[in-house]
Amino acid sequence: MFWGINDFDKGGIVKQSIGDEIADYLLTCADCEVHDISYSKDGILAAAASKSIFLKSADLGQLIFRGHNSFTTAVDIFPTSTIMASGDESGNIILWNLSSGEQIKSFETDPSPIKDLLFSADGKYLLSSSQDGFVTLWGLPPGE
Repeated sequence: MFWGINDFDKGGIVKQSIGDEIADYLLTCADCEVHDISYSKDGILAAAASKSIFLKSADLGQLIFRGHNSFTTAVDIFPTSTIMASGDESGNIILWNLSSGEQIKSFETDPSPIKDLLFSADGKYLLSSSQDGFVTLWGLPPGE
């Protein structure tokens, strides 16, 4: 259940005691900042770090999604765990097919960093918020 940027292909679990509790680290990144995380009901973990999205799941394995030209700042997983949205500090949003790793669609917003992304429960909309104070409701085509 552990994956890291420097040893992404190795796997394993790193445990560390924190007081009387033992924590499992699912992602470590010594050379970058993790800006956002998302965890689906199906157990898919996605983390926005550097210019990539790092994903770990029992079904899909360990994947790295690359396509942003600036640092990723937000991530969310579609309610059916088939699609992921990621946003960056340039205001761009990308929809990804989780099975194939391909980009489905991209949204160009104003050049303000994306701060948060959230799919609606019914999967018809994607909400984004940006650093300049805008909240945008994006309609998603049926079947996305």
